[in-house]
Amino acid sequence: MEAKNSTTVKSVSCEVLTSILSCYRDHCKYVKSAHVFAHDQLPLVASGVPLAGRQKNPRDVLMSLKAKLSIPDSCYIDDTGHFNAVEFNICYNQMIYLLMAHAVEQGQLDIGIADLAEYKYRMLPDILIIEMNNRFKRAMDSNNLYGTVSIHKCVSRGKMFILKTSCRFFDEHGGEQYGDVTLAIMKPEFSNTLSVA
Repeated sequence: MEAKNSTTVKSVSCEVLTSILSCYRDHCKYVKSAHVFAHDQLPLVASGVPLAGRQKNPRDVLMSLKAKLSIPDSCYIDDTGHFNAVEFNICYNQMIYLLMAHAVEQGQLDIGIADLAEYKYRMLPDILIIEMNNRFKRAMDSNNLYGTVSIHKCVSRGKMFILKTSCRFFDEHGGEQYGDVTLAIMKPEFSNTLSVA
């Protein structure tokens, strides 16, 4: 008999959402609510959402987050009328920060960070985007959209941990944008916080 995979779904608490997004200006807090999907035996992505980019095997997902987002006003430019590349990056950052915070809090991601307090302290200086590839398929309404972010792989390499991730944004009118992002997380002994402590 084939073993069944299971997915555990948990809401990101208001306390964690508020704490992790506190580094953003009030008008730049785009994630309004989020749920984390932790996959046992690496099952399909939650909600049947296809993985972004190079058609990765959907069983290669360790955990994912789905968020409701809203960008009523651009933080840097007059209204463009659509979700743009800068907003893509900010929304990705907020979602991956939240997903990793949840994973650290639940002990599901071994990246050399002991607890949520240490994670928040090291989040900005020690989590770095080293590669980002975006694809814009169809313009979206930035005021009312959804996003997913998934962690596919976490490996130790030299002074850092490398995370392979993907994300997808979509609205209720067929708009869609997606991307693949590689993160580097500095190991504690090489933390960028050591130079400013």
